[in-house]
Amino acid sequence: MGWRDVNTYNNFNSLIADVKEFYKQLDDFTGALNDLSRNINKTVESFNKASKYLNSRLEPVIEKLIKTEIPKEDKNLNIYSVENNADEVNHLN
Repeated sequence: MGWRDVNTYNNFNSLIADVKEFYKQLDDFTGALNDLSRNINKTVESFNKASKYLNSRLEPVIEKLIKTEIPKEDKNLNIYSVENNADEVNHLN
């Protein structure tokens, strides 16, 4: 009976150590995901800023330079913004 109690105690301690290690690794993984999320948000902000600049500043100049009979939709530089949800895409104009 005593050996069974010792084995149960050792198994329990081993299980507790494994659970602690799992939570440490999960915490590290969560930190990496949070870093990735911040970087994705910065990338989206930079992309949207650049595309707004293209649409508001560069496109009017390009349209003046082109001056042809091409229909507007053929020469319009459509850039789309990226929302926080990657499944959603909205036109900036």
